[in-house]
Amino acid sequence: MRIIKYLLLLITATTLLISGCIDLNGSSSSANSKFYGTWEYPCEIGYNGTGSYGGILEISSETIISTFINYENEDCTGSTGFEDNQEYQIKYGENVITPSGIEATELDVNVEFDDGELLVFLDLIYRNGNQLYLGNIEAADTRATDIDFDRYFTLK
Repeated sequence: MRIIKYLLLLITATTLLISGCIDLNGSSSSANSKFYGTWEYPCEIGYNGTGSYGGILEISSETIISTFINYENEDCTGSTGFEDNQEYQIKYGENVITPSGIEATELDVNVEFDDGELLVFLDLIYRNGNQLYLGNIEAADTRATDIDFDRYFTLK
């Protein structure tokens, strides 16, 4: 009888582990999985009034891969004049209530420059349906205080 009891406990624990109901790492990665995926920045006319640019963010539990693309036409078509890919290590933090009243998640983004200098940008991240927003960050060493609703990414 004792063996059956332990066997049932083992089967239950194994089922919970496989289904993801138990997190052995103690992390909140499942809570942050709503941010995971490929997000597209809408097409905008270029800074000098000609051409356009857009971008893509690929977000996972530990990285953001950012692709910035500059196009020859104003509607993000035609040949690309410039494409830049960067990978950043990230760390999710606590959920906070912003002055605009929404619940956002703290996001630390490690930016390493060619000379080895490392800056940690203290940002916020927020998802509303298929829209992703980042914070109104002003300086690397100061946490963003609210969400920048003028700049958004759409889930691809």
